[in-house]
Amino acid sequence: MKSRVFIPALSLALTVCGMWGAPPGKCENLEAFLSKDQQFWVEGLAEFVEDGEEHLKQTDVKPAVAGKLEIFTGIAESYQIPVEDLEKAYSIAVERAAQKSMERLRERIEKESSISDADIAFLMGGIAKFLKFNYGNLVEDYSGKIAGKELKEALKECASLRLSPMVEAFISSEDCSALLKEFPKDVKRVVFGQLQKRERELLSNPSLTDKPNLRYILENLKRFDFAGG
Repeated sequence: MKSRVFIPALSLALTVCGMWGAPPGKCENLEAFLSKDQQFWVEGLAEFVEDGEEHLKQTDVKPAVAGKLEIFTGIAESYQIPVEDLEKAYSIAVERAAQKSMERLRERIEKESSISDADIAFLMGGIAKFLKFNYGNLVEDYSGKIAGKELKEALKECASLRLSPMVEAFISSEDCSALLKEFPKDVKRVVFGQLQKRERELLSNPSLTDKPNLRYILENLKRFDFAGG
């Protein structure tokens, strides 16, 4: 796993206490917060992804397809498929794959006993960026594996496409394969774009989440005025 170099959390605590001239009790509380073991911070990351996963299911995500208009138009004309339905099916497939990829991301983090710099990801801000840096490839690889299945199911759910003999021809074509090459990147964009959006909301108002570790972390980030809060 890739990692970045950050200031150790405890050293940061002492530096901040010195800068503030904070009373001993407050510094002790800050030190206790920053001295939580790695498993605590890993659980916080897992809860953050779980919160994002739940939030994504309640969000009407519209993956950008504007940059693929020429591709969609060409496919629609070749296979006599309404371009609007093709775009809709692709967007549905990306959204569903994003939900499954986020679930896979959470499961992966839950299995980790420690993640280097997990604490600093919270303290210095950029939780979603940290996850993307360390797990972006996982999301791309997994979504690439399920891309064909998700698109096929989404295409067959569209009323105008369900009975079209051209849909099967498209699914097994090189045109479909070319389109699916873009699929993992679009899923990755949705996953980490949604996590970044949710991060901003939670940092602004930690009470929006019911995840205990995550909420505790976010409330203390605000309390001690870290970059993350």
